[in-house]
Amino acid sequence: MELHNSGLQLSSAGRVRLDLQPRFVMRLQLKPQPLGRAHRNRSEPVQPGTKAIPMSSSQFLARQLGNPSKVVGRFLAPMWNKRNQALHDATFASLALDINDRVLEVGSGGGSLLGRIASVTTEGVVVGVDISPAMISYCTRRHRPLIDSGRLALACASADAIPYPDCHFNKICTVNSVFYWPNVFDALAEFRRLLEVSGTFVMCFTCRSSLQRKRFAEHIRLYEPQDIADMMTSSGFQNLHQQLLLDRHRQFVCITAS
Repeated sequence: MELHNSGLQLSSAGRVRLDLQPRFVMRLQLKPQPLGRAHRNRSEPVQPGTKAIPMSSSQFLARQLGNPSKVVGRFLAPMWNKRNQALHDATFASLALDINDRVLEVGSGGGSLLGRIASVTTEGVVVGVDISPAMISYCTRRHRPLIDSGRLALACASADAIPYPDCHFNKICTVNSVFYWPNVFDALAEFRRLLEVSGTFVMCFTCRSSLQRKRFAEHIRLYEPQDIADMMTSSGFQNLHQQLLLDRHRQFVCITAS
């Protein structure tokens, strides 16, 4: 997701507000820890031998954009839905949906595009996957009738490990989530596995040139259209078609492949 450069802070009234000044601090043990061990509980008192490592507001924002917490997610989800409207429009049009389609959205965020897809695929099924438990909870509340009817399913999972069998979907899409994937090649290989041979893959994201001036962008991976197109081709996708588009916030690309 692309946002104006800002920090996030909870006010005394419990509201989330934007602020450029705050710095967020996490404490790390200086002694070696086995890989994978959880950090010490933040409520514990500081012990000798610890060091405070400052986290800038831009770094905090980048982390929250990639995997929102429950509190920040309540603020980000509606903003995502509104700010990514043009990207959702381009993705929705490129999917060329049919009532029987089986559609996966990776990085479903606030769930706006999921609802639009489900409004067309009345005889099919829609699946939304997101790395953030907070976003899955948000979408569950928002789309409870669709979930109860069996037309929408949600899963909390990484883009490179989606819990569905081979060739399960005939259409897959993702909007502005590529910046937060640990490994783009692994994610694309997973999409290729999940997509049936004649299926359609649509990937829409903000171009590097529009993001690189944002302070939080130094903490995420940025791509130009050809960077992703080359990786898609290497991952087995064919018949690539690129649309370079512009809205009032940024320049973005919508790539369709099979």
